[in-house]
Amino acid sequence: MFRSILFFSITSIVCAGAGFCTYAHAETLPVATSVTIAGVNSVTEGMVVVAREAAGVYEISSMPSDAEVFGVTAQRPSLVFSQGDGEVPVVTSGIAYVQVQNTNGAIQRGDFLVTAAQPGVAMRAGDEDEHVFAIALEPFVSNDGSEKGVIQAEVGVERAKAAYALRQKAQTDTAQKTPSIIRGSIATLLVVGALFFVLYSFRAAFSQGIASVGRNPRAKRSIMTLSFANILFAVFLCAIVIFVAIAILVLPV
Repeated sequence: MFRSILFFSITSIVCAGAGFCTYAHAETLPVATSVTIAGVNSVTEGMVVVAREAAGVYEISSMPSDAEVFGVTAQRPSLVFSQGDGEVPVVTSGIAYVQVQNTNGAIQRGDFLVTAAQPGVAMRAGDEDEHVFAIALEPFVSNDGSEKGVIQAEVGVERAKAAYALRQKAQTDTAQKTPSIIRGSIATLLVVGALFFVLYSFRAAFSQGIASVGRNPRAKRSIMTLSFANILFAVFLCAIVIFVAIAILVLPV
């Protein structure tokens, strides 16, 4: 224990002086706290531990997507705080081994983990699972969903929840962006079509008016009035189409 603390202190001082240690290094260093786990005779590495605040005890997880995850058990963590008789080191933050199974689908690198029904085991978080506590750093391959194994994961409830919230926000933004692009495209087509219609109507009215005046000079005033009325009607229709396009952009879906 003394060697671990000494190594951690020297590493921190050297990194701070040299300025080349990153936030990720500090976050992924496995830090363990020793606790007494109730209700078990033996504990293996990578078992998920939950903290029952109401009862004031630590237990091995035994239900899906438990909201009270404390950490995972470890055999030789880099840093352990206050290990006493009968206590077990539990990694609360950093990279550690986690017992997993593919009950909720195959685990891939980058997947978020939640507790499974099997005691002490984690599984891939579903789309609606919010109580994540770790991020898988490697895939877990098994032929049977109930088969258990061990993978490396970055443990840390707060860090996992923050990353999960960012991913959910990114997915929501993407889902909202697609309809926005479609609506923008429709609005653009409407405006372009309306402007083209106005220009075409103006050109047609102007050409036909000149031709009609040439054939019948006496009806010049009537012909010009009719041409002007046609242009006004085209502009009115264009204004309506532009209004519809703006409504498509600003009104909620």
